[in-house]
Amino acid sequence: MSPLARKLRGRHAVLVASLASALLLAGPVAQGAGGKESSVKGQRNAESSSSSGGSVSNGASTDSNELSRDRSSERPTTERVWEVGAGFETHRLFVQTDLQGFGPDKLFNYYQANASWLPTRSDSVTVFLGAYQRFIADPGETGFRLDDVTIRYGHYFELPGHSQLVTRASVSLPTSFVSYKAGSLGAGRLTAGYDKAWGKYVNTTLRVNGTGFLQQYDSPRNGATPNPLAGFSASVGARVRMPFHAPLTIGVEGYTGYTWFLRPQSQPQSAFFGAVADPQYSQQPITQSYGGEVYVAYELPEVSGVKADLHLAVAEGDPALGYNSLLHDGVSHTYLYFRESSEFYASLSLRY
Repeated sequence: MSPLARKLRGRHAVLVASLASALLLAGPVAQGAGGKESSVKGQRNAESSSSSGGSVSNGASTDSNELSRDRSSERPTTERVWEVGAGFETHRLFVQTDLQGFGPDKLFNYYQANASWLPTRSDSVTVFLGAYQRFIADPGETGFRLDDVTIRYGHYFELPGHSQLVTRASVSLPTSFVSYKAGSLGAGRLTAGYDKAWGKYVNTTLRVNGTGFLQQYDSPRNGATPNPLAGFSASVGARVRMPFHAPLTIGVEGYTGYTWFLRPQSQPQSAFFGAVADPQYSQQPITQSYGGEVYVAYELPEVSGVKADLHLAVAEGDPALGYNSLLHDGVSHTYLYFRESSEFYASLSLRY
């Protein structure tokens, strides 16, 4: 390696280390920590949901551990038969007061690690591990809570016109505290997606997901709200690679999801009117969630085979935080920039 190449490589390593340090320092400023059960989902649903990640909306998410934002095809690019990765996210809500009990979400971090086996260029088997770190907690808590472990199989089909079909099947294992409290036995998800390149600089993505939950109880222990039964969600996105600087990308994404719930049997039939205590709901109503983000992404120079991506976003919810619900106190309202789900967040992902 020439002296000039060694010098450039050293500068790239310093750049990656500096960005990682900046993200890590951006998080902790608070006083202790809380677990996943202290998130918006945990407090609003009284520990009822077994989905991964927070959910303002009772949503069937299982998204945080699968990195389902899909800013890229997530197709492995290595020639090896294996790949490992890690990720760090730091989140900060727009509103830092008047959160009505949802203070633990005003600032939190999310950590993730994954490992993939790549039997062919079109197939991958990946295991995801994740953990939350919160900074408002009960005395004696460490602030760290495990997320559910996810195992995912993906297959990619090349299509004409610079496009591909993405198919996935995944299983989430109930390793989080929320899943433990809800009595979850696990969740399964099927995903189909379509990615297309429009020329050299524009890419679009579409994802649809169907999720089923296996529950031990209709509602969580010591909880009054129902556990989820099934969910359906969809997301669309577009990103533009800057012609003047290829590593820089600007993008936008939108999301919506629907969740069906089990019916708790602890109340007499004559007294049960569904989740909103309204006689017109003889069964649990289906809830809808929504969200989206505008982001800037930057692909850092590869160093010793390690690929890194930096992502900065202004968002209305995301898979780690959860999404806003269309249903508020029994009435449908769309709140853009809702105080419990509007945020800034930054993420750094590494792959080798």
